[in-house]
Amino acid sequence: MSPQSLQGLELGLAQLEPHRRAKVEVVRGTAGASCHAGDGSQVIIVDPPRKGLDPDLTQYLAGHAPEQLIYISCGLSSFLKDVAGLLGGGQLRLAELTAFNLLPFTDHVETVASFRRI
Repeated sequence: MSPQSLQGLELGLAQLEPHRRAKVEVVRGTAGASCHAGDGSQVIIVDPPRKGLDPDLTQYLAGHAPEQLIYISCGLSSFLKDVAGLLGGGQLRLAELTAFNLLPFTDHVETVASFRRI
């Protein structure tokens, strides 16, 4: 994660009410090495780069599903690959999917997916 991204995240978190901020944990480092960081969490939010989720994280989430997983994607092909892996564990279902056309007249689509534990 870039220093600018972390700074933006910290600025956003600072706007939260203290009791809400206390529920947020930012985990720095590679996603694959941080698989266990979300153990026991009700909600996990992932926003991978265009290449998609780290395969180790996909496998882990498929087998250790949180109550809700929010997946933000900027790469449709990697998103589809990751969805197949996440659903393949039999513990998650795709509950909601929203597409955003932020770059009209291109094939680029941003998506936000909400998965729920079965």
